[in-house]
Amino acid sequence: MKIFPDPNEQNDGGAVRPPPPPPITIRTMDSDVKSVEQTGGGRPVGETLNLGSEGVKRPEPPKLTEEGVKIKIPGYSGPEEKLFSPETLPEQKPEMIAEKKSFKALPVVIIIVVAALIGAAGYYFVYPLLLQTEVPVGDVGMSANPPPPPPPPAATHAPLILSDKAEESTSMSAASQETIAGAPILKEVILKNQEGAAVLLSEYLPSLVPEFSVSELIATFEEDFTAFVYYDENGSWPGYVLKRKEGVSPLIAQNYLGKLESSQNLKSLFIEDPGEVSGEFKSGEYKGVATRYLVYANKNAAVDYAWANGDLLVLTTYFPALKEVLDNRINK
Repeated sequence: MKIFPDPNEQNDGGAVRPPPPPPITIRTMDSDVKSVEQTGGGRPVGETLNLGSEGVKRPEPPKLTEEGVKIKIPGYSGPEEKLFSPETLPEQKPEMIAEKKSFKALPVVIIIVVAALIGAAGYYFVYPLLLQTEVPVGDVGMSANPPPPPPPPAATHAPLILSDKAEESTSMSAASQETIAGAPILKEVILKNQEGAAVLLSEYLPSLVPEFSVSELIATFEEDFTAFVYYDENGSWPGYVLKRKEGVSPLIAQNYLGKLESSQNLKSLFIEDPGEVSGEFKSGEYKGVATRYLVYANKNAAVDYAWANGDLLVLTTYFPALKEVLDNRINK
């Protein structure tokens, strides 16, 4: 007993019967629309086709009209009109196109201007520094090597005491070689350096008394001072007159002279060797003026100093010379 026919069994004509075609499911727009309408929005289901011996006949696609496709879905109404049309697109005017082109050209212009500024700066500033030459700036020339400043004006000299005569010299020893007969004479010695300029106090006095520093002398006394030589029958005796600076306390100036009294180089103030020191500085008085003095083995030699007019320091190597200056040589 045969339940299923044998596919290889021949028919009455002797030919083999072909197997039945398999079911084919296809999806088209119409099938998807129908499926959505039937399921209410579920997953679309394709349409099953039973193919015969004639083969597959493809359904013709639906023709779309200009109004578009209307989808019939419950609760949804599709667009009835075109979303965009050529009439709704913005119109580009010629001036708008020109403006866009100008925006594109602006960075190029900026780059050109910056490059020109950098080139100018290099030419006018960097290039002259490399060559060390003058660069004209407008009508004024700018030199890489400016001329040196002019020298300071030469110091002027004004005598602080009255004298019988005056002489220019480069040293006190040279000026003291003169032999003068007769009454005592006081000669001013205008000290000059090798260039012919007046010697300053801060240049001269530390060479005799190293304890006097340049900075302290400049801060305490005027640079212009008076040197002199006093002549009498006992020889020639150097002396000096210094002026205290305005605003400097007399007490400060007097304390500063402690460097003079503690010095071991006071023999350099003399022209001839005064011998050994006899004792130490002592206080004295002459016509109401306080004095300080240091005596040497040579009975005529002594370092004497006193203040006159409150701001003039008279320093001598001979007591008669100190008396002569205080009595007759101070400008009243």
